[in-house]
Amino acid sequence: MGKSKRQRYSEETYLLHTAIAEIYAANAGFGDSRNAESRLLGVLKLKPNQEELVEAYNLLAQLYAQTGRHEEAIKNFEIALATAPDVTVTLTTSLAEMFEKQKNWGKAIEVYNLGLARCEHASLHNGLAYCLGKTGRLSEAENHDRRATELAPGDAIYANDLGYVLLEQGKLEQAKEYFERALQIDPAYELARNNLGLCSKSILVRGNHVKAKYTPRQGQYLAFIYSYSKIHRCAPAEADMERHFRVAYSSVHQMIITLEKRGLITRTPGKARSIRLLLSSEELPDLK
Repeated sequence: MGKSKRQRYSEETYLLHTAIAEIYAANAGFGDSRNAESRLLGVLKLKPNQEELVEAYNLLAQLYAQTGRHEEAIKNFEIALATAPDVTVTLTTSLAEMFEKQKNWGKAIEVYNLGLARCEHASLHNGLAYCLGKTGRLSEAENHDRRATELAPGDAIYANDLGYVLLEQGKLEQAKEYFERALQIDPAYELARNNLGLCSKSILVRGNHVKAKYTPRQGQYLAFIYSYSKIHRCAPAEADMERHFRVAYSSVHQMIITLEKRGLITRTPGKARSIRLLLSSEELPDLK
């Protein structure tokens, strides 16, 4: 029987493997990250191939991120990106998620933006949106989640995440649409189903709250103001409401004052056709 040949590793590969082992050991509490750093820097002093070079810079970036040397982490990450732009998504995600675990949203956002500058990918937009949402930048998060759904329209997770950031902004009808889309893509997606239930309940609660703010008669005046403005591209005059509702001018004028006091409309006294609704179309009844 012939002897099996023992695989031979280059010095660069040996240093990379032992550095990875040292990092795992350090994370477990019995290794030394300085030894891992020394081995990775040793790789750079040799003649590594491109794959080894990228891995060394990538591991250094993660090591520096773990040990709080954030600027050095970003520097090595950028070198890795420049060396191998074809793996931008993998490099970006791995470092950004490390910052996310530390709740360092600012650095995670910086990493995602650097990655997106080299490669537009749905997962990078989605990751950036998540971090922006964590810092309260919901409008920006919405924009990136929308781009993620455009780039990957068949991904249920991206549709659900866009729905959630819309829900956080109170855009309930739009949020509902994306939760439903996520369930169309993946009917077994439980998170989207739960979010849809929450959104539907919020729509109902808001509808009941708004309805309690005006009587049925007041609701018809509000619906008329909306419909007239949409058709004529200007607000109705009180005379228009007189004709529509077939009531005296004094009744219309008193209704306008009441609606304004309730915070349902705003107007400029003495200025014609200055009535403006303070409710969305979703909060209005149908005009009878």
